[in-house]
Amino acid sequence: MQVITKRNKVFIGIAALIVSVVALMNADYYSAAALFFVSIGVLTTIDKNDTSIKNAHVYHTINLVSYVIAVLIWFFAIFIVK
Repeated sequence: MQVITKRNKVFIGIAALIVSVVALMNADYYSAAALFFVSIGVLTTIDKNDTSIKNAHVYHTINLVSYVIAVLIWFFAIFIVK
């Protein structure tokens, strides 16, 4: 069972963007950037068995890279900056 389905990925992505804006207003720029990349990752999540999507490997690559960048930003913010 996939956690992020077609129905709720938009809601999760919008929620991550809202939290990112709140973090930006609180001057937490690293968390805002990381949450922005998390929302990109959520919005590019697709079902691997969906045949209607062309170039699914591009979506999977963007998804993986966005999560990796978000983790790197948080590691940088936790271990290097603070």
